[in-house]
Amino acid sequence: MPQTYNTSTDAYLLEEAGLGNEAAFAVLFERYFHKLHRFALKHLRDECVAEELVMDLMVNIWNKRKQLRPEISIAPYLYRALRNAIIDCYRQQQSPVLFQDELPESSAADTDADHAVHAKELNAWYLRQLNSLPVTQRTAFQLSRDEGLSYPQIAAKMNVSVKAVEKYISKTLVNLRKKFQYGTNCLIIFLISLIF
Repeated sequence: MPQTYNTSTDAYLLEEAGLGNEAAFAVLFERYFHKLHRFALKHLRDECVAEELVMDLMVNIWNKRKQLRPEISIAPYLYRALRNAIIDCYRQQQSPVLFQDELPESSAADTDADHAVHAKELNAWYLRQLNSLPVTQRTAFQLSRDEGLSYPQIAAKMNVSVKAVEKYISKTLVNLRKKFQYGTNCLIIFLISLIF
């Protein structure tokens, strides 16, 4: 009688897959493929690219099956790996001319430390752009976004009217959009790194 793995835990399936059990891996594949595909599609908005990234990820998991430890939680591992693949996808589509000196080198690194470094570099790039703005705009924007203050609270803190605060933040957003107009993928990568 053939064994069914549908009710098995991820850890057991991963252990069996590590031993070369294709049926166990097929259950893991079916369990996560559609969820991962929806996740990728949500961020990429391209059916073919989303499917390709998920398929590549699952093939990579199969190829590394002997190295994966069954005690790891596979779901967060898969989502983290897919998130990194999405970020790499955006990096590859990016125009290298305008921001070549300011953006980190794109890499296929698959360690958390490398991705943390990339997120830190992107955040530093964003802060440089923010720091290039006039002081009043930057201050109002940071009080709103970083400290979570309302417009009236910012107005009181800066000793200006609420309308002035609205104007400062609006101008800041316009300025940031201009700075990102040729590098929208950089902004998307930065925002994705904040979301995850």
